[in-house]
Amino acid sequence: MALSTLGIGVGRLEQSPVLRSTSSKPYQRLAARQPAVTCSQDSGPHRKTDAFQRTVPKAATLGSSPTQETTKAQPAADKEPALFNWTKQWYPMAAVQDLDPAVPHPIKLLGKELVLWRDAQGWRALEDNCPHRNVALSEGRIEPSNGSLMCSYHGWCFDGQGKCIAIPTAGQMDRKSEESACNSKRSAVASYPTQEKEGLLWVWAESGPTSFIEASATPAKSNESYASWPGESKIKWTFERYVRDVPGSFDCWVDNMTDQSHAQFAHNGALSKPSTELLAKGYLKGWEPKVNPTGVDFPFSSTKGSDDPTLHFLWGPPAYNGLHKPGPQPSALWIYSTPTGANSTRLIISIGRDSTQKARVFPQPWWKKTMETVFAFIFKSRWMGHLKLHNIDDGDNVFMHKMSSNNWQRAQQEGGKINWPRWQYSPSTSDRGSTAFRRWWATAGGGGPQYADKMLIDHRPADDPNRRHELLDRYSQHTRHCSSCSKALENVQKLMKAAQYVAIAMAFVLAVILGRGTAPFSLPTFAITAVAAGLLWTKTRLALLERRFLFTDWRHADIGRI
Repeated sequence: MALSTLGIGVGRLEQSPVLRSTSSKPYQRLAARQPAVTCSQDSGPHRKTDAFQRTVPKAATLGSSPTQETTKAQPAADKEPALFNWTKQWYPMAAVQDLDPAVPHPIKLLGKELVLWRDAQGWRALEDNCPHRNVALSEGRIEPSNGSLMCSYHGWCFDGQGKCIAIPTAGQMDRKSEESACNSKRSAVASYPTQEKEGLLWVWAESGPTSFIEASATPAKSNESYASWPGESKIKWTFERYVRDVPGSFDCWVDNMTDQSHAQFAHNGALSKPSTELLAKGYLKGWEPKVNPTGVDFPFSSTKGSDDPTLHFLWGPPAYNGLHKPGPQPSALWIYSTPTGANSTRLIISIGRDSTQKARVFPQPWWKKTMETVFAFIFKSRWMGHLKLHNIDDGDNVFMHKMSSNNWQRAQQEGGKINWPRWQYSPSTSDRGSTAFRRWWATAGGGGPQYADKMLIDHRPADDPNRRHELLDRYSQHTRHCSSCSKALENVQKLMKAAQYVAIAMAFVLAVILGRGTAPFSLPTFAITAVAAGLLWTKTRLALLERRFLFTDWRHADIGRI
């Protein structure tokens, strides 16, 4: 995912290529506002020691990464900042507008299966496991009498704190026995803190007696600090809360976003101009990143000295990825990358541009432009922007899946050790962002989070049609969860049926009037034939639009020939 792909240009740095913590540049003010990572006593947000200079494990190890709890007390001379704690964090899980409060919703976070549901107090998150028979609570329903979450297997009910409040089979026999069973810790379900912010539902990654206290004292690391950017009031959010579950590990997707030079190649033909035109403006040159325990600040510019302001990238763990182009025509993109499993990631994307400037118009067939304009006017939804963003993600999905699998297999062959400098050859300045992130990941990041699930290696060949369908399945990864796109798909399918039925009816009418002796080339027969043909043509165009909600086989070798 890259800002330059969406028509947001790159330019030169106005000051020193080294980002200094004392600079007044907005992206550095944003970094300073990020909540501090839990550290030992002598460390803090203003400590000058770079994360690279700490004493850290020589190599992070898959499946046995260094502890993510606060480090134990050491002699004063040896104290170092604690490793980033991946579980004591808020993660964005869904757009609230896409969640139906009448039903439970299954989700995954760090490999743990959870269920989201809403009671009178708000959204709740519980472990998606009924303690009675270990079935999924997400297959249950909301009990209308008390707003509890009911397991549909035997009717056990749970409140927002995970306490069992009803066991129907026990209550029928003995009310005291039911009360005793409900009070047992064995009948309870683990509960996770939640909050709503920026129109998103966030979940704290730990349960337990202290989790709600810790969560309430820890702000979510979100993009609200962008309000301090010059020109923010001019930004209009043109793509909002696009949520997609993509294949590939969390670290590979963050690597992808810190590596903006891939956009001119991987996203050729997706939204912006062809790569030949983009490359004519110069490659992306990375400047020296500023790495600290709160993340990575990474600036870059065009090698051909564009007059546009420099683009700035900020990665703030656990999930925030922000790109911003300041100046008289500001633009912004932010992506939350939530680690759902060992080889799966949830992306939540919002993009904005200067609302006073006319949006770029990308070349497309006249009929497609006309249909999308008509649909946008009729439905006034955000689904059109989501269809455009699908093209961007499709360009990365197969790459990220294979990168994750290759990295994991390489680590397994080398005893579980991760050695990025030896695995990847990065000779260009445009590689600096990715390299800086990988160093943070292996040092302050402790080698990344631990997952409750395991990495599954797909050994099917890359051209296997079933494999590609799974990797690029827009319906499963997005449409079925998106309130806007699922409704738009439903409307498209209804219109397809209506066009077909009316065309058949027109053909029947044509047969009747011809049977009554009407001349074949008369005005009535011509009009009926033209309408029927137009309806059938409309149905074929709607079928192409329907496919964009379901699956598009994005093959890079074919893009230049389309």
